[in-house]
Amino acid sequence: MKLKQGLLQVTARIKEFVSARTVGRVSALGISLAAVLGLIWIGKTAASSHLFELQSIDVSHPGQRAELQDDEVISLSQIPVGRIGLVKLDFPVIEKNLMRSEWIEDIDLKKMFPHTLKIKVTFREPKAYLQLKKGKLAYVDRSGLVFGSVNLLTQRNLPFFSGFDPKDRDRLREGVRLIEEWERSELSRFTLLSSLQWDSEHGFQGLVVYPVKNEIKHVRAMVNFGHSIEFVQLKSQLDNLNRVISYLSRNYIATRRISIDQGKKVVVKIPYAS
Repeated sequence: MKLKQGLLQVTARIKEFVSARTVGRVSALGISLAAVLGLIWIGKTAASSHLFELQSIDVSHPGQRAELQDDEVISLSQIPVGRIGLVKLDFPVIEKNLMRSEWIEDIDLKKMFPHTLKIKVTFREPKAYLQLKKGKLAYVDRSGLVFGSVNLLTQRNLPFFSGFDPKDRDRLREGVRLIEEWERSELSRFTLLSSLQWDSEHGFQGLVVYPVKNEIKHVRAMVNFGHSIEFVQLKSQLDNLNRVISYLSRNYIATRRISIDQGKKVVVKIPYAS
């Protein structure tokens, strides 16, 4: 009899425990559901009210030249400032609108509550001018992309490319890299690689200007780089070329053509008076 009463007491306590746990779970579920509904309500209220209305757009381009004015960037974004909330901004649409400009390479959008949108712009950096058909000029960036229309009123110290197919990005990228390697070499201290052209017979040819007669006079010479540039060897080739042109400059020697596309040799053609 005592055993039976003990079992009944244990069973009753288990039922009480289970009942309490069930009530606790239901209560927790109710609280969680209320929190979710509350967040949804807050979001809808914020979206439909002036609480987080977009009032200003901050445009930045750290460390870069402003290829587009801030108001031009804002206009491209097509964002109705003062008539839309921050939470309703559609970033993919804004990015698509901004990327329509050839000058914009990348963008980063950030909401700054309560009333500001930040647009960080990365502009394409022109590395050269490219001569197109009918005398038109365009820019070339580091990736070999041809873009934009050159404004001659905007002064840029860039080399001129000619003879290149505007659609051949690989060759244009190779040309840009050649220019960059030249600018990093010792040659850039006293010479100028003013233009680079592609010729089906000779390959890459650069017009180089160097001083003679204590820099009173400057000489122009064409440098042949060949059809394919081996960038692994280019540094040593430019070092050799630096020694040759330095010798020509110190000794007042003018030359018309220099070739560095023959292995380690630098071949110089000097005009002789008849």
